[in-house]
Amino acid sequence: MRIALIHALRLSVAPTAEAFARLWPAATLMNLLDDSLSADLARDGALTAAMTGRFLTLARYAAGTGADGILFTCSAFGPCIEACAKALAPLPVLKPNEAMIEAAVAHAGPNGRIGLVASFGPTLASMPPEFPAGPTIVPCLAAEALEALDRGDTQAHDQAVARAAVAIKDCDVIALAQFSLARAADAVAAATGKPVLTTPDSAVRKLQRLLLTPTASFRASVRQSGPDAALSLPLQALWWDAKGDWAKAHDCAQADPGTLGSAVHAYLHRKEPDPANARYWYGRAGRPPATGSLDEEWQALVTALLAR
Repeated sequence: MRIALIHALRLSVAPTAEAFARLWPAATLMNLLDDSLSADLARDGALTAAMTGRFLTLARYAAGTGADGILFTCSAFGPCIEACAKALAPLPVLKPNEAMIEAAVAHAGPNGRIGLVASFGPTLASMPPEFPAGPTIVPCLAAEALEALDRGDTQAHDQAVARAAVAIKDCDVIALAQFSLARAADAVAAATGKPVLTTPDSAVRKLQRLLLTPTASFRASVRQSGPDAALSLPLQALWWDAKGDWAKAHDCAQADPGTLGSAVHAYLHRKEPDPANARYWYGRAGRPPATGSLDEEWQALVTALLAR
Protein backbone atom coordinates (compact mmCIF):
# COMPACT_ATOMS: atom_id res chain seq x y z
CA MET A 1 0.00 0.00 0.00
CA ARG A 2 1.59 3.28 -1.16
CA ILE A 3 0.76 6.47 0.75
CA ALA A 4 1.84 9.89 -0.53
CA LEU A 5 2.60 12.43 2.18
CA ILE A 6 2.59 16.09 1.15
CA HIS A 7 4.20 18.55 3.55
CA ALA A 8 4.39 22.34 3.79
CA LEU A 9 6.70 22.26 6.81
CA ARG A 10 9.90 20.26 7.10
CA LEU A 11 9.04 19.71 10.76
CA SER A 12 6.00 17.59 9.80
CA VAL A 13 8.03 14.85 8.10
CA ALA A 14 9.43 13.14 11.19
CA PRO A 15 6.23 12.86 13.28
CA THR A 16 4.35 11.51 10.28
CA ALA A 17 7.01 8.88 9.61
CA GLU A 18 7.04 7.94 13.31
CA ALA A 19 3.27 7.45 13.39
CA PHE A 20 3.33 5.19 10.34
CA ALA A 21 6.30 3.23 11.68
CA ARG A 22 4.44 2.61 14.94
CA LEU A 23 0.89 2.04 13.64
CA TRP A 24 1.24 0.88 10.02
CA PRO A 25 4.83 -0.21 9.26
CA ALA A 26 3.75 -2.20 6.20
CA ALA A 27 2.72 0.97 4.34
CA THR A 28 5.12 2.28 1.68
CA LEU A 29 5.59 6.04 2.08
CA MET A 30 6.62 8.75 -0.34
CA ASN A 31 7.23 12.33 0.78
CA LEU A 32 6.75 15.58 -1.11
CA LEU A 33 7.91 18.78 0.60
CA ASP A 34 7.31 22.36 -0.50
CA ASP A 35 8.42 24.44 2.46
CA SER A 36 7.59 27.70 0.67
CA LEU A 37 3.85 27.08 1.03
CA SER A 38 3.58 28.23 4.65
CA ALA A 39 5.85 31.23 4.07
CA ASP A 40 3.80 32.29 1.05
CA LEU A 41 0.54 31.93 2.99
CA ALA A 42 1.94 34.08 5.79
CA ARG A 43 3.02 36.68 3.20
CA ASP A 44 -0.31 36.72 1.33
CA GLY A 45 -2.47 36.58 4.44
CA ALA A 46 -5.10 34.40 2.77
CA LEU A 47 -5.47 31.37 0.54
CA THR A 48 -5.50 32.28 -3.15
CA ALA A 49 -6.44 30.59 -6.42
CA ALA A 50 -2.74 30.35 -7.21
CA MET A 51 -2.15 28.46 -3.97
CA THR A 52 -4.94 26.03 -4.80
CA GLY A 53 -3.31 25.46 -8.19
CA ARG A 54 -0.02 24.59 -6.52
CA PHE A 55 -1.77 22.06 -4.30
CA LEU A 56 -3.49 20.47 -7.29
CA THR A 57 -0.13 20.13 -9.03
CA LEU A 58 1.38 18.36 -6.01
CA ALA A 59 -1.63 16.07 -5.57
CA ARG A 60 -1.74 15.09 -9.25
CA TYR A 61 1.96 14.31 -9.21
CA ALA A 62 1.48 12.10 -6.13
CA ALA A 63 -1.45 10.31 -7.75
CA GLY A 64 0.63 9.78 -10.88
CA THR A 65 3.23 7.83 -8.90
CA GLY A 66 0.61 5.19 -8.10
CA ALA A 67 -0.34 6.34 -4.61
CA ASP A 68 -3.27 4.47 -3.05
CA GLY A 69 -3.98 7.44 -0.78
CA ILE A 70 -2.73 10.98 -0.16
CA LEU A 71 -2.29 12.63 3.22
CA PHE A 72 -1.59 16.35 3.44
CA THR A 73 0.16 17.30 6.68
CA CYS A 74 -0.24 21.07 6.40
CA SER A 75 -3.12 22.19 8.59
CA ALA A 76 -3.72 25.76 7.35
CA PHE A 77 -4.74 24.85 3.79
CA GLY A 78 -8.13 23.13 4.17
CA PRO A 79 -9.92 24.61 1.11
CA CYS A 80 -6.92 23.83 -1.14
CA ILE A 81 -6.93 20.19 0.01
CA GLU A 82 -10.71 19.95 -0.48
CA ALA A 83 -10.17 21.00 -4.10
CA CYS A 84 -7.60 18.21 -4.48
CA ALA A 85 -9.97 15.63 -2.98
CA LYS A 86 -12.72 16.67 -5.39
CA ALA A 87 -10.40 16.57 -8.41
CA LEU A 88 -8.92 13.15 -7.59
CA ALA A 89 -12.03 11.34 -6.29
CA PRO A 90 -12.42 8.46 -5.54
CA LEU A 91 -8.74 8.38 -4.50
CA PRO A 92 -8.66 8.96 -0.71
CA VAL A 93 -7.22 12.44 -0.09
CA LEU A 94 -7.13 13.42 3.56
CA LYS A 95 -6.83 16.80 5.13
CA PRO A 96 -4.42 16.59 8.06
CA ASN A 97 -7.07 17.37 10.64
CA GLU A 98 -10.20 15.57 9.47
CA ALA A 99 -9.52 12.26 11.23
CA MET A 100 -8.57 13.98 14.49
CA ILE A 101 -11.64 16.21 14.30
CA GLU A 102 -13.83 13.12 13.94
CA ALA A 103 -12.10 11.49 16.92
CA ALA A 104 -12.33 14.65 19.05
CA VAL A 105 -16.05 15.08 18.39
CA ALA A 106 -16.66 11.41 19.14
CA HIS A 107 -14.77 11.79 22.42
CA ALA A 108 -16.25 15.10 23.55
CA GLY A 109 -19.78 14.50 22.32
CA PRO A 110 -21.94 16.84 20.23
CA ASN A 111 -22.10 19.47 22.99
CA GLY A 112 -18.63 19.02 24.47
CA ARG A 113 -15.64 21.35 24.67
CA ILE A 114 -12.55 20.70 22.57
CA GLY A 115 -9.29 22.49 23.29
CA LEU A 116 -7.47 23.23 20.02
CA VAL A 117 -3.75 23.95 20.36
CA ALA A 118 -1.64 25.27 17.47
CA SER A 119 1.82 26.80 17.14
CA PHE A 120 1.12 28.33 13.69
CA GLY A 121 -1.34 31.21 13.98
CA PRO A 122 -3.22 30.79 10.67
CA THR A 123 -4.22 27.28 11.71
CA LEU A 124 -6.47 28.72 14.41
CA ALA A 125 -8.30 30.72 11.73
CA SER A 126 -8.65 27.94 9.13
CA MET A 127 -9.29 24.88 11.28
CA PRO A 128 -12.26 25.68 13.60
CA PRO A 129 -14.72 25.95 10.65
CA GLU A 130 -13.82 22.34 9.79
CA PHE A 131 -15.55 21.15 12.99
CA PRO A 132 -19.25 20.29 12.80
CA ALA A 133 -21.79 22.45 14.58
CA GLY A 134 -22.30 21.59 18.24
CA PRO A 135 -19.00 21.26 20.12
CA THR A 136 -17.40 24.38 21.54
CA ILE A 137 -13.90 24.91 20.16
CA VAL A 138 -11.47 26.62 22.55
CA PRO A 139 -8.48 27.84 20.50
CA CYS A 140 -5.05 28.27 22.04
CA LEU A 141 -1.82 29.48 20.42
CA ALA A 142 1.46 28.07 21.73
CA ALA A 143 3.24 31.20 20.61
CA GLU A 144 6.83 30.21 21.44
CA ALA A 145 6.69 26.56 20.37
CA LEU A 146 7.35 26.81 16.64
CA GLU A 147 10.34 29.10 17.11
CA ALA A 148 11.79 26.66 19.66
CA LEU A 149 11.35 23.76 17.27
CA ASP A 150 12.89 25.74 14.41
CA ARG A 151 16.04 26.23 16.44
CA GLY A 152 16.13 22.57 17.44
CA ASP A 153 15.15 22.99 21.10
CA THR A 154 12.59 20.19 21.34
CA GLN A 155 12.36 20.36 25.14
CA ALA A 156 11.46 24.07 25.05
CA HIS A 157 8.94 23.31 22.30
CA ASP A 158 7.18 20.64 24.36
CA GLN A 159 7.18 22.82 27.46
CA ALA A 160 5.68 25.75 25.52
CA VAL A 161 2.89 23.56 24.15
CA ALA A 162 2.16 22.11 27.60
CA ARG A 163 2.05 25.62 29.18
CA ALA A 164 -0.39 26.79 26.54
CA ALA A 165 -2.60 23.73 26.99
CA VAL A 166 -2.79 24.19 30.77
CA ALA A 167 -4.49 27.55 30.17
CA ILE A 168 -7.41 25.83 28.44
CA LYS A 169 -10.19 25.39 30.99
CA ASP A 170 -12.95 22.79 31.28
CA CYS A 171 -12.27 20.90 28.06
CA ASP A 172 -13.20 17.27 27.48
CA VAL A 173 -10.28 16.59 25.15
CA ILE A 174 -7.27 18.45 23.77
CA ALA A 175 -6.51 18.31 20.05
CA LEU A 176 -3.00 19.19 18.85
CA ALA A 177 -3.70 20.85 15.53
CA GLN A 178 -0.41 20.33 13.67
CA PHE A 179 1.69 17.30 12.86
CA SER A 180 4.75 18.98 14.35
CA LEU A 181 2.96 19.21 17.72
CA ALA A 182 2.58 15.44 18.06
CA ARG A 183 5.86 15.06 19.90
CA ALA A 184 4.42 17.16 22.77
CA ALA A 185 1.41 14.88 23.34
CA ASP A 186 2.83 13.15 26.43
CA ALA A 187 3.87 16.46 27.99
CA VAL A 188 0.42 17.94 27.38
CA ALA A 189 -1.32 14.90 28.83
CA ALA A 190 0.90 15.00 31.92
CA ALA A 191 0.36 18.73 32.43
CA THR A 192 -3.41 18.76 31.91
CA GLY A 193 -4.63 15.29 32.85
CA LYS A 194 -6.81 15.39 29.73
CA PRO A 195 -7.03 12.98 26.80
CA VAL A 196 -4.81 14.26 23.99
CA LEU A 197 -5.32 13.58 20.28
CA THR A 198 -2.68 14.08 17.60
CA THR A 199 -3.12 14.55 13.88
CA PRO A 200 -0.60 11.90 12.71
CA ASP A 201 -2.02 9.00 14.74
CA SER A 202 -5.62 9.87 13.85
CA ALA A 203 -4.77 10.20 10.16
CA VAL A 204 -2.94 6.88 9.98
CA ARG A 205 -5.91 5.09 11.58
CA LYS A 206 -8.38 6.67 9.15
CA LEU A 207 -6.27 5.69 6.13
CA GLN A 208 -6.18 2.13 7.46
CA ARG A 209 -9.97 2.12 7.73
CA LEU A 210 -10.31 3.46 4.19
CA LEU A 211 -7.73 1.27 2.48
CA LEU A 212 -7.58 -2.01 4.37
CA THR A 213 -10.22 -4.70 4.69
CA PRO A 214 -12.01 -4.50 8.05
CA THR A 215 -10.13 -7.52 9.39
CA ALA A 216 -6.75 -6.18 8.21
CA SER A 217 -7.54 -2.77 9.72
CA PHE A 218 -8.52 -4.42 13.00
CA ARG A 219 -5.30 -6.42 13.07
CA ALA A 220 -3.25 -3.30 12.31
CA SER A 221 -4.92 -1.47 15.22
CA VAL A 222 -3.16 -3.83 17.64
CA ARG A 223 -0.15 -1.53 17.34
CA GLN A 224 -2.08 1.02 19.42
CA SER A 225 -1.80 1.03 23.21
CA GLY A 226 -5.37 -0.17 23.75
CA PRO A 227 -8.50 -1.18 21.84
CA ASP A 228 -11.11 1.29 20.67
CA ALA A 229 -13.61 1.66 23.52
CA ALA A 230 -16.45 1.44 21.00
CA LEU A 231 -15.58 -2.18 20.17
CA SER A 232 -17.80 -4.93 21.54
CA LEU A 233 -16.41 -7.01 24.39
CA PRO A 234 -15.76 -10.06 22.16
CA LEU A 235 -13.81 -7.86 19.72
CA GLN A 236 -11.88 -6.30 22.59
CA ALA A 237 -11.07 -9.84 23.73
CA LEU A 238 -9.70 -10.73 20.30
CA TRP A 239 -7.78 -7.44 20.22
CA TRP A 240 -6.07 -8.22 23.52
CA ASP A 241 -5.40 -11.76 22.34
CA ALA A 242 -3.63 -10.43 19.24
CA LYS A 243 -1.73 -8.03 21.51
CA GLY A 244 -0.48 -11.02 23.48
CA ASP A 245 -2.39 -10.40 26.72
CA TRP A 246 -4.44 -13.58 27.23
CA ALA A 247 -5.64 -12.57 30.70
CA LYS A 248 -7.21 -9.30 29.53
CA ALA A 249 -8.69 -11.11 26.54
CA HIS A 250 -10.25 -13.69 28.85
CA ASP A 251 -11.70 -10.99 31.12
CA CYS A 252 -13.43 -9.35 28.13
CA ALA A 253 -14.78 -12.62 26.76
CA GLN A 254 -16.02 -13.73 30.16
CA ALA A 255 -17.95 -10.48 30.55
CA ASP A 256 -20.07 -11.26 27.47
CA PRO A 257 -22.36 -14.29 27.94
CA GLY A 258 -23.78 -14.13 24.41
CA THR A 259 -23.22 -16.61 21.61
CA LEU A 260 -20.28 -14.83 20.02
CA GLY A 261 -18.79 -13.98 23.40
CA SER A 262 -18.92 -17.69 24.24
CA ALA A 263 -17.31 -18.55 20.89
CA VAL A 264 -14.42 -16.19 21.65
CA HIS A 265 -14.23 -17.63 25.16
CA ALA A 266 -13.95 -21.13 23.63
CA TYR A 267 -11.20 -19.99 21.24
CA LEU A 268 -9.20 -18.56 24.13
CA HIS A 269 -9.37 -21.78 26.14
CA ARG A 270 -8.45 -23.75 23.04
CA LYS A 271 -5.38 -21.53 22.72
CA GLU A 272 -4.54 -21.76 26.43
CA PRO A 273 -4.73 -24.85 25.99
CA ASP A 274 -7.56 -26.16 28.18
CA PRO A 275 -9.49 -28.59 25.93
CA ALA A 276 -12.20 -29.45 28.45
CA ASN A 277 -13.01 -25.79 29.15
CA ALA A 278 -12.90 -25.04 25.43
CA ARG A 279 -15.42 -27.82 24.69
CA TYR A 280 -17.77 -26.40 27.33
CA TRP A 281 -17.70 -22.92 25.77
CA TYR A 282 -18.08 -24.24 22.23
CA GLY A 283 -21.21 -25.94 23.52
CA ARG A 284 -22.44 -22.68 25.06
CA ALA A 285 -21.83 -21.02 21.68
CA GLY A 286 -23.84 -23.72 19.91
CA ARG A 287 -21.03 -24.70 17.57
CA PRO A 288 -18.66 -27.68 17.20
CA PRO A 289 -15.04 -27.30 18.35
CA ALA A 290 -12.85 -25.58 15.75
CA THR A 291 -10.40 -27.81 13.88
CA GLY A 292 -8.48 -25.28 11.76
CA SER A 293 -5.49 -23.25 12.88
CA LEU A 294 -5.81 -20.76 15.73
CA ASP A 295 -5.15 -17.89 13.31
CA GLU A 296 -7.93 -19.07 10.99
CA GLU A 297 -10.34 -19.24 13.93
CA TRP A 298 -9.27 -15.77 15.11
CA GLN A 299 -9.83 -14.29 11.64
CA ALA A 300 -13.23 -15.96 11.27
CA LEU A 301 -14.36 -14.63 14.65
CA VAL A 302 -13.13 -11.10 13.88
CA THR A 303 -14.84 -11.14 10.47
CA ALA A 304 -18.13 -12.30 11.97
CA LEU A 305 -18.04 -9.73 14.77
CA LEU A 306 -17.10 -6.82 12.49
CA ALA A 307 -19.98 -7.70 10.18
CA ARG A 308 -22.58 -7.32 12.96
